[in-house]
Amino acid sequence: MNGPGLSRCLLVAFGCLFCLPVSGDDSKDALKGVLKALRSGDAEKLEVSLEEIIKVGGEKSISGLLKYATTVPASSQTVYWSLLEGISSFVDKPALEELGEYIFKNKSRAIARDLLHALQTSRSRNVVYALTPIIRKGPDSLRLKAIKKLARVRSPEAVDVLVEVVKGEEKKSREEASEVMIAAVEGLTMITNQQFGTSAVNWEGWWNQNKNKPLRVSSAADGDSNTGTVVDHLSGLRKKGFVGLEKAPKKGIVVISAVFEKAFGKKTKRDLNNDHMEEVLRRMGIPHTVVHREDFDKFDLRETGAILINCAQMNKFCICPTCKPGGNKNNRLYRCTGCDKHTIFNPALTAESVERLKKFVLAGGYLFSEDWIVKEFVEKAFPKFVEAGYKLPDHNVTIAPVRGMATHPYLEGIYVAREEDEDDSFDFGLDDLDTEDDDVEEEDPSSRGKTVVVKRGEDHKIAPELRKIRHNWQIDDESFELTIKNRARVIALLGSSDVKPRSPDDKKKPVSVVALAFRPGTGKTAPIGSGKRKAPPGTPGVVVQVLSHFGKQHSDEDEFSLQNLLLNFLIDSNTARLRRGGKKRQR
Repeated sequence: MNGPGLSRCLLVAFGCLFCLPVSGDDSKDALKGVLKALRSGDAEKLEVSLEEIIKVGGEKSISGLLKYATTVPASSQTVYWSLLEGISSFVDKPALEELGEYIFKNKSRAIARDLLHALQTSRSRNVVYALTPIIRKGPDSLRLKAIKKLARVRSPEAVDVLVEVVKGEEKKSREEASEVMIAAVEGLTMITNQQFGTSAVNWEGWWNQNKNKPLRVSSAADGDSNTGTVVDHLSGLRKKGFVGLEKAPKKGIVVISAVFEKAFGKKTKRDLNNDHMEEVLRRMGIPHTVVHREDFDKFDLRETGAILINCAQMNKFCICPTCKPGGNKNNRLYRCTGCDKHTIFNPALTAESVERLKKFVLAGGYLFSEDWIVKEFVEKAFPKFVEAGYKLPDHNVTIAPVRGMATHPYLEGIYVAREEDEDDSFDFGLDDLDTEDDDVEEEDPSSRGKTVVVKRGEDHKIAPELRKIRHNWQIDDESFELTIKNRARVIALLGSSDVKPRSPDDKKKPVSVVALAFRPGTGKTAPIGSGKRKAPPGTPGVVVQVLSHFGKQHSDEDEFSLQNLLLNFLIDSNTARLRRGGKKRQR
């Protein structure tokens, strides 16, 4: 959204933003450039001005941007995340130290969670200075997010902090390792290639002997995966959950497909799916079972933990032999032309199927639905939670986490710098270092990946580069806008300020939701994506609804937003299924 429209929106919405003072020194002109770009309403000018200010660097520059970000109203999602992209792209130590103090001081506010999420894209080893304060003194939910990023920062300073975490967590409880402890240990293992488990004394003893030596680090190999999916880029911190999915029974995940044979006869099998999520699961290597809609009511769900429903044609249409579908070829609502027999077929989920799916969720099952399923199932089964709004035109939008939701477990892995991007941050090699007295072994030529030596106290000098957090998201013609009815119980995960209404008469929300999650039922329920916290017996499962299709995105990064969301959901659902083990499920 550029030009006059955005400009008018900003001038009205920001109010006193442009009255804020700017810093002196070299950052003054850079901050003025940011304000000028905001006034113009031009997204490209804003991007250029942010690129300039991260080159200036320094605590005054980043402080100014932080002040501007806090004044952005909730309706200006695009501007908010643009500023956070700039803030998280600083690479110099003074700026990142200032950012770390800001995150800690504002730890209870949404912006702290969003900044930690934005820092996942950082390629600078100096990011350790932004993460350390919250890791040392923050709440566990934020510590966990920061530790997972720190695990990818290969420097002695990162090891210092992680060893400190392991010691502190061991003192808290010697009975069972906490999530924070496990994350810290996995981070230490990733950085050092040492295997000391959760033994604080072993980690501390080894590090005391080696902390003043240059740290020899290797780029982590992605493994043997070459699936073209997010599975190829999983770090050690998420691999355990994925391994659990690989070992799950085929009936553990069911995909409901709109392929019909009985209604048309086997010679005229019809595929009415608008998407094939089973193909994504196949490429990921996740066991699953495909069940056709006409067979679903008789399918045994006792081993099933999650159901995925492909978006499909849900409108009645003529299936007589002489029928010729007509209408706009880009319109999924084809109309019958050229026939007078009109044998009408209804491909929608039956009332019995809707009721069975509802009972499945209320009994603890997890359900992932896309696009039209919000109209076909979700609003019918849970009308007090979510409903289908107006129909949207075909267009591409920019998405980002809804403010304050960036650290939600279902968004894990989204926008994280890939391993190869982080490897590029090692801008020097062994030949550039004086290792004569460093007692460094010769590099094993058979070792995989790039290996470098990192010395304690070295400032990681890396060219500043604006790192993108927002991704593109394709919305198909005739998709339904997602309307949240119960804001206390429904979590808006991803949103966009760019979603267009069908006509000028439609009311457009400041931020439209493109992905949400909720637990139905009444009374107090367990949090969604709660990790180790066990849900009480009888707790309903989770419904995730997305406004998109797989394979319709414009790049791997955009597609991976959707894939990561699905993968996190499936890991959570499999954990819940295992906890319910032994209980008989709804048939």
